Amino acid sequence: MSDTSIEPYSAEEWDSLRKRFEGSALNDTQIAILGQNAGYSWPFRGSDETPLKYIGFTFEELDSVPGLVRKKSRVRRLMDILRETLAFDDPFSDLVDSVELDGLEDHTFERILIKYNISPEYPAELVNFTETTFVLLKEYAPVTLLDIIRFIQRMPQNSREGEELRAFLNCIALMDESGMARYLPYRRGDRGLYLPEEIGLIAQNLSEPVQLALVQQSGTELTEAESTILETGMGLESKAELKEAVETMAKACAWFVEEAAFLKSVFTGETDPHRYFIPIQNPDVERIAVALARVHFGYSEKDRGGLIGRISGMFKR
Repeated sequence: MSDTSIEPYSAEEWDSLRKRFEGSALNDTQIAILGQNAGYSWPFRGSDETPLKYIGFTFEELDSVPGLVRKKSRVRRLMDILRETLAFDDPFSDLVDSVELDGLEDHTFERILIKYNISPEYPAELVNFTETTFVLLKEYAPVTLLDIIRFIQRMPQNSREGEELRAFLNCIALMDESGMARYLPYRRGDRGLYLPEEIGLIAQNLSEPVQLALVQQSGTELTEAESTILETGMGLESKAELKEAVETMAKACAWFVEEAAFLKSVFTGETDPHRYFIPIQNPDVERIAVALARVHFGYSEKDRGGLIGRISGMFKR
């Protein structure tokens, strides 16, 4: 049965949406997800159900696209979702003008970061990317989070490289708090970046044997299975891994100065530090984060070196 009861927007409006979505960081995001954020449902799901699937068609050609044939209400819904996505919360109005427009820098993402109490100046080296992504960023040498965003905006959208970077930008554009927390020490439901979450990100990236070595040295008894993993999994690379984690911890504390001072008092006092890591919302990661934090905060610099030496002594030579 055809659907002719609702007239879609005009061809001119569709052409405007197509143009604005060309090269957008959102053109490979599922329409169903965009719809959820815009307050609309979309009947189709799948990795190919993205704006990119449709913006290649003219307004007239949409009527021949499977799923839209004689379904003017769906065409209208598609346009509603794309329009609301671009206009969502005002910052999206200039989303596709990635770097400059009439000589002025686009501050779209900067405004989003500030809205979520995320400093655009957050150190680039503390963003939780894989080694592959950091290699890609190396030549550009970003210093701040905003530098990374500007790099992503300049990237060719059809490039096979930078998939993680585009996913990161999508999380910010969609204001996806859970997604942002994968890359930044973002506290879901409370907004802003926090040191316990940063320690959690550092800790969860450690290999399991190193995680267990830290937990054991913090005074926690391991299960039999965990002890086996620790005894059989430690290698020479674990020493470098631990060294890098400790160095990253120091860099994080240099940014979160006040929180670092507070956690220092917690670990050297009688307060149970575990409750300060509960916002991580993952008990397994919380346990490892506390153990890693104890290495940094619970010992003097001299004693810390001895502790790291003892852990390093567990590694196979």
